[in-house]
Amino acid sequence: MFSIRCIYMYLSRAHLSQRFQRCCIGAATADAALSPARFWWNTARMGAVLPDLLLMVAARDFEPAAELRLHFDVRTAHSLVAALAALKVCTPQIVLIAEDVPDAPALTLLRALIHVWHGPYVLLADDLDTAEEIIALEAGFDDVWRASIDQRLALARARVLLRRSARAADASLGSLHAFGIALDRARRVVAFQQRELTLSPREADVLATLLRQTGRVVERSAFAAGSASISPASVDMAVARLRRRLAALDARHVSIEPVRGRGYCMRLREAAAARPAVQALRGRG
Repeated sequence: MFSIRCIYMYLSRAHLSQRFQRCCIGAATADAALSPARFWWNTARMGAVLPDLLLMVAARDFEPAAELRLHFDVRTAHSLVAALAALKVCTPQIVLIAEDVPDAPALTLLRALIHVWHGPYVLLADDLDTAEEIIALEAGFDDVWRASIDQRLALARARVLLRRSARAADASLGSLHAFGIALDRARRVVAFQQRELTLSPREADVLATLLRQTGRVVERSAFAAGSASISPASVDMAVARLRRRLAALDARHVSIEPVRGRGYCMRLREAAAARPAVQALRGRG
């Protein structure tokens, strides 16, 4: 009787914990546009799994944002300048652009942002006819949403865009190079100074994500979006294994540094221990 009661209390407590965590994420993302640093601090302190990141460039809030904030970290930028600044400090999975931004029309915003960040772009519009939707899609938008779109439909379409991005990344397997490290994605082989190692699929996906954004902070959600085998909760273990792999290659000039509450950043190590490796790279060049 005592053991059954303990199991019941444990299950009830776990269920309440999940509900509380989701409510906390929703409450934190509600003011994410006002204080992004506060959002990341609150979620990290609560131990919550950080959701995928969406950047909404709009002058006002839209109806679909209410449902999206329950499943995504939605950041809001009210101008082109704010959107460019946001892309320097975060890596979104989807960018939503509204037609009501005061300093630039939607097509101008798209042309400016696409040089900074490559990914799915969605146009939010109040009333567009079929011809205008076709023009928007041919200009580079990946989808067009009505401002009054059903919230559940908006969530479903957002997930479709994430799956499409992941498939496109898998289809464009090739070689990535940074800091003297070469990754052959097709064979999952990493090479450094004539040494080679075969990585696991998860390790190769993590390294590919870091090599694409060297010197910038890669959000935990970006790792999960780039690999079907990685969740935001398993990023730490995957990065730890990758560090051991790079150490086995003697690639000690590269550091994968944690950024508290956000993710990881791959950069050159500035310590004295890394100078011989950096000098060797310069000698080869």
